[in-house]
Amino acid sequence: VRAFVSKVLGDEEKVEEFATYLLQRNLKDLAEIPLLLLMLCTVWNENHFKELPKSRAHICQNFVLTLMHHAISKDTKAEEEEDINVLELYNVEFCALGKLAFDALLQNELSFPFEKLPDSIYGLSDKFIKFGLFHVLNAATFLRRNKHVYFIHKSVQEYLAAYFLKEELKEESTSCLSEVDSFEKIVKMIEVLRFACELSADAACAVLSHLGIVGK
Repeated sequence: VRAFVSKVLGDEEKVEEFATYLLQRNLKDLAEIPLLLLMLCTVWNENHFKELPKSRAHICQNFVLTLMHHAISKDTKAEEEEDINVLELYNVEFCALGKLAFDALLQNELSFPFEKLPDSIYGLSDKFIKFGLFHVLNAATFLRRNKHVYFIHKSVQEYLAAYFLKEELKEESTSCLSEVDSFEKIVKMIEVLRFACELSADAACAVLSHLGIVGK
């Protein structure tokens, strides 16, 4: 971890400050995963070596926003970039992508056929690939080769699923949590539920209430 961080941050004092922060915030296990360590370093850099967000969900959120802002900045003027609220701009697409991530996690799927992409994001799929949210691979089938997509990391997929869950739980009539109806599924979706709780107090109340019902 230190060797990688040294290459990114350079200055030994900053490396020491970063390493101490990881220990204090119980992020050491997260930092042992190379892509997530890059995520932490990227957000740390974007915050000008100040503290990281207080929760894992917000670290993932900042990382996703950083990826998207970097991609958008290549097509827009620097002064315009500050005014772009990416989550607001792509809220419908984020929710559609999040539902895809949510459903896939319930089925233990980390990749899915390109044609399964929802209509609301199908036309933007190239842009999301450009943003770096997911990649494309070719999966061999019996008679032909199908194009599959997968998220850059399971944590990113879990964050997007949690974003969808948070937005859905704003609606009183939503039934999205009803699919998480057993202890096995709770364990399978535990990071999604944690992320959703970290993203919204209202979502946390809904999730805890649902867990109580499942428990009974």
